[in-house]
Amino acid sequence: MKRGMNTGMKQVLAIFRKDARHLWPEICISLALQAALVALYPRQWRHAGLGAVSYSFGAFATSPDAFGDLLNILIPISWWVLLARLVHEERLVGHTQFWITRPYRWPLLLAAKLLFASAFVYLPFLIVQCILLHAAGFQPLAHVPGLLFNALLLTGIVILPLAAVASVTSNLARMTLVLLGVLVFVAGLATLAGVLPRLASSPSLVSSAISFMVLLCGAATILVIQYARRRARTAWVLLAVVALLLGSSGFYDADQPFMNRFYPPAGASAAPSVEFSYSENPMMRPVAHGSGARGMIEIAIPVHVAGIAPHTVVIPTAIKVTLDSEGSSHWDSPWQTLSTDKFLSAPYDAVFRFRMRRETYEQFRNGPVSLHMTVAIDQGRTIRENTIALPDARFEVPGFGMCTPQGGWDGEPVTIGISCLSAVRQPDLTFVTVLWHDDCRAPNDAPPPAVSGYGWVGSLDAPAAEPSLTAVLQAPMALTNSWRYSNRTDEQRIHMRELCPGIPVTFTSYALQTRTRAELSIAGFRLPELSKATAAEYRTQ
Repeated sequence: MKRGMNTGMKQVLAIFRKDARHLWPEICISLALQAALVALYPRQWRHAGLGAVSYSFGAFATSPDAFGDLLNILIPISWWVLLARLVHEERLVGHTQFWITRPYRWPLLLAAKLLFASAFVYLPFLIVQCILLHAAGFQPLAHVPGLLFNALLLTGIVILPLAAVASVTSNLARMTLVLLGVLVFVAGLATLAGVLPRLASSPSLVSSAISFMVLLCGAATILVIQYARRRARTAWVLLAVVALLLGSSGFYDADQPFMNRFYPPAGASAAPSVEFSYSENPMMRPVAHGSGARGMIEIAIPVHVAGIAPHTVVIPTAIKVTLDSEGSSHWDSPWQTLSTDKFLSAPYDAVFRFRMRRETYEQFRNGPVSLHMTVAIDQGRTIRENTIALPDARFEVPGFGMCTPQGGWDGEPVTIGISCLSAVRQPDLTFVTVLWHDDCRAPNDAPPPAVSGYGWVGSLDAPAAEPSLTAVLQAPMALTNSWRYSNRTDEQRIHMRELCPGIPVTFTSYALQTRTRAELSIAGFRLPELSKATAAEYRTQ
């Protein structure tokens, strides 16, 4: 038995060495592109505090971001060519291949290909990510679980699908045609699904995971079928099924059946820390207008938000509406995605929007109705708070990431924001508050007036890792009140406000506490009249 194992290992290593000799040009190109990513990508971070930086080569000018974006495209292409050539070294299509006459056992052949991919795809990939994490100021060993999860995402999204398509084709040209055909098919179905009007649009709860598992398991099954049995017809059918499942996902909302599970009715253990009521603000009124999809009407309802406990954030994510008229007519909407602000403990006036078909609107528009809204909410709790005196160089925010004052130009150099990096995934949902000044160079005895600003960054329920070649993600941070109007005599009417050195910057991070629902009922409600533009559009149809 030991002799058999030694023989099998020798065969695996022999195939591995043969592939390495034959594919050394592809290996070198892939490694060179990743080396360029290591050299060029960190320039984006180093120059973040200087505003836009460009490089010029004759008539061609570009920026560090353009180099990074280009390499993020070229590296997967290099893997595409490398994996295609690797699989086609022992083609699995047809019955005239030379290797069939040799004493190759398919598990050993497949093991040799996996060893090659580990050595020349996965290992450089992980090394590059560790180097970039270190260059950005992170400790790679602290993010090993995220790096491994990112490798799993790479496997399911890139490596296995490319290898699966290569296993049912005989050369790179045919593989390219098949990939293009699959992409056009999926894109066509997705485009058609986007054109068709739909009411259901619940938040992504499991659909992304389902699509990933379909892609991962489907590609792995195709590979095993081809290496074990070389049943090309069966593999093609399975490839078509996978493409159909991925493309058809746009025609139905896979998350609708899971809403009741993820957002159970409020109870003692999941009571919402929020109260919704119909807003009496005279500046806010219900509005009805076209939704962009033919035959659909969007209704906007002003809502007052209150009752949120301190150290809590509430995020409405979806809405389900019920209408009942005096004539016993009844309408239930499916869950629809709700895009609103994130709410803290202060009272707010917000707008909740939902869609209905034109015929449903006409049915209920002429009389008072009882309107009931069920709102699915994500509720977060403060997990950390850091207040930092803004330095003039890169600084670390514990538990959040690495940040740099962002430079700009408003007649002279000014600090116009903060640019931050996170490791492996977007940071926890974080509320950032700052104090803006009109002029940081005012005399000390006349301190400039301060204007508060804030911004949200990160996710309340971030995954362990996000698909990324670099493992270093930019955390976009849009801060409010970052500019001001000047007087009419000034030729430059709009000026950027500044973040002065030493001002307090507070990072308050939240983690998901619970998912639940909140209810809102409005008796005697009348649907608003259509906007003039929407009414005119319908008259011309």
